[in-house]
Amino acid sequence: IWVKRVSITVDIRILLATAW
Repeated sequence: IWVKRVSITVDIRILLATAW
């Protein structure tokens, strides 16, 4: 379960990086 949570965090990080 926590693995999915990490995946979501990574996705958000990628989105933020893309926004930059």
